Amino acid sequence: MATPPESPVEEHAYELEPSRTPKPIPVALEELCRQTKFSKQEIRVMYRGFKTARKPGL
Repeated sequence: MATPPESPVEEHAYELEPSRTPKPIPVALEELCRQTKFSKQEIRVMYRGFKTARKPGL
């Protein structure tokens, strides 16, 4: 029984780049007011609450 010849194997070191999630483009405050019917002050209060309540790094 014959042994098969060694097949040429190319070894490559692949380095995967960390996935980069694109940052969302902010919507103008006036546009948010128009779309949601909230006042500028109401949106600012909600945004500040979100910024303080979310986990860092997200």
